[in-house]
Amino acid sequence: MKFILLILFTILIYYYLLNPIKEVYYINIDFELKRKKTFLNNYLKQGFNDIPLIRISGIVPDFGNEVLSRGQLGCALSHIKVLNIISREKKYGWYLICEDDCIGNFNKIYWKTFLITRFRKNVKIINLYCPIHLNPGKKFGSRTTCYMVTPEGAKICKDTILRFINKYPCDIALNKSSIISKYSRHMHIMEISNLKSSIQQVDSL
Repeated sequence: MKFILLILFTILIYYYLLNPIKEVYYINIDFELKRKKTFLNNYLKQGFNDIPLIRISGIVPDFGNEVLSRGQLGCALSHIKVLNIISREKKYGWYLICEDDCIGNFNKIYWKTFLITRFRKNVKIINLYCPIHLNPGKKFGSRTTCYMVTPEGAKICKDTILRFINKYPCDIALNKSSIISKYSRHMHIMEISNLKSSIQQVDSL
């Protein structure tokens, strides 16, 4: 009996200490070699060495739409691309999505999201770059620089971006959705590099 309890206790400890992030995705446009190098240099120093790191080739559309510039539309389509992979091909766990200007200590994500990923089963999305903290009752600013999703959360994000793709850039679209609020949490763990925005680069092509 003691042996069985010891095994169960070991399994329980292993489950809670195991990193819930199954894969890390980073979005990078093919010609943005400097941004790719900057991201990888930081990630290899401060990242999860035992978790698969997957590059997603950023989309550069021929044109924008009525509201979004060419770069803004490409940003939205690139996020939809990776969110599609997670929502359609994955069954469980958390997945980290980064734009290639995301910097900081990725290892902090594990401990700072520990309680949410283990005990808040209703949470499907965790935004990890939220520099704008406004007064209670007002809108909370956030970005798509770095965020975690479950497969269900990926579908929520994808559907929300698609719903507003003719009205708002994808980061604003996610904030506009009332559906997102009860499934998401906002934290400020990661930062943005000082490299020129890819949206501006695409707009200038």
